[in-house]
Amino acid sequence: FSALFAAGGCAFLLVLMGGRLAGAHRAQWAQASSARQALDRVTAEHHRRYTELVALERALSRRLEPGALLQVMVETAGRLTSAETASSVVSCWLPSPEGALVRFAAGAHCDERLFTQPAFQPTEEPFARVISTQAPWLIASWQEVLAIVRRESSESLGGATGAIVVPLTVEHRIEGILILLCHPEVLARYDEQRPFYDALWGELA
Repeated sequence: FSALFAAGGCAFLLVLMGGRLAGAHRAQWAQASSARQALDRVTAEHHRRYTELVALERALSRRLEPGALLQVMVETAGRLTSAETASSVVSCWLPSPEGALVRFAAGAHCDERLFTQPAFQPTEEPFARVISTQAPWLIASWQEVLAIVRRESSESLGGATGAIVVPLTVEHRIEGILILLCHPEVLARYDEQRPFYDALWGELA
């Protein structure tokens, strides 16, 4: 009787362990499947963005009137930095010939009325910082830093609460500055997509 009891207990344990192993395998398979789907989405997104980057290169290689060229630039930058829940608002600022001012030149989803003035001195932020560092400046909350944006405009910007200020440099010379008001998701993924963004800023410059 004790032998039968022991055998029955072993069988029960084997069934129990088998069920737990099967459950663990199902959970691992579900996690692996979810990871593959996430990787597929990221791969597709990267492919789409690099395809647009190639299209941008072709567009910029055409002989365009300066105003049209700037509009292509800001609209492309807006598309490539937008999140599903919020479109990026992009403005392009150009230094005056004498270098005394930085003036609003073109915008995507905005015009100069979004800002407190149509022109600023290059010693004012955010221009002074990127002119000095010649590197993009990522800002978690533009309302805390960018005094040049009208505060009453914040509601119309929706989820675009972060910002990226990008100097467009050619041979260490600043040719223009982009101010992008964007969704925090764009900032959170910036480092992992840095090669793409570096290529984008270089192409625009």
